[in-house]
Amino acid sequence: MKKVAVSLNEALWEKRLRSNLSTIEDIRIDGLNDLRAMQDDFHHWQTVLISLQENYQALLAQNKRLKSMLLGSIDECYCWPGNRCDRCTKIIELLGDFVR
Repeated sequence: MKKVAVSLNEALWEKRLRSNLSTIEDIRIDGLNDLRAMQDDFHHWQTVLISLQENYQALLAQNKRLKSMLLGSIDECYCWPGNRCDRCTKIIELLGDFVR
């Protein structure tokens, strides 16, 4: 009888062990799936950041061209520093707002 009780305890222990091992395996698989999902998210963010960087570079280039055009317009005007016409004064004030 004592041997049967020990066998039942061992069987119960083995059943719990197998269940625990299965649970641990499921947790590890879930963790791996979570890491893959994070990798996909990071890849998406990388794509978004590259796009933002390209758009920002294009915007900076466009702003540089616009600033150059406005300064060229001032340089080609008949007025001079200290005696600017209304149009050039407005352009200079506008450009000054970007420096502040």
